Amino acid sequence: MQAHDLFTANEKWIRRMSRRSMPWMGGFILLLSILILSLGKDPIVSVPSGLMGAYFLYCGFALRRFFRKLYRKDQRYQHEITADISEDGVHVVTPSADTQLKWSAILRFLESDRIFMFFYAEWTFSVVPKRAFAPGEIDLFRDLLYRKIPASK
Repeated sequence: MQAHDLFTANEKWIRRMSRRSMPWMGGFILLLSILILSLGKDPIVSVPSGLMGAYFLYCGFALRRFFRKLYRKDQRYQHEITADISEDGVHVVTPSADTQLKWSAILRFLESDRIFMFFYAEWTFSVVPKRAFAPGEIDLFRDLLYRKIPASK
């Protein structure tokens, strides 16, 4: 797993309050509060909204930096991870663990252009980069996922 795989997973997961829209919202709110303040309107409204806009602006840019720092510090991502996928489940081997996951342990999955994500709980997931597959295997794997993992609601 490489850093951009983890970033892609976290970005996909956080997209509900989209990382892309937060800086735009923050910038808009910040400009609006500056405009209100410059027109001599009530600072009780413009100062808190300006602070909120600055916060959204910061969060929109800080998330990527946060995940990059998280990746660098966590040694679990700095070594090779092997996953053997079969009809029975996923067998994962790392230097510190050897785990056999049955398909019933995976609640749902998400897919992006570069990764697959398996969810074991609401905030617990694993990432499988698509570049780990040989040509043609991605479609077979996707079909296996749809057969073995119940549809998300």
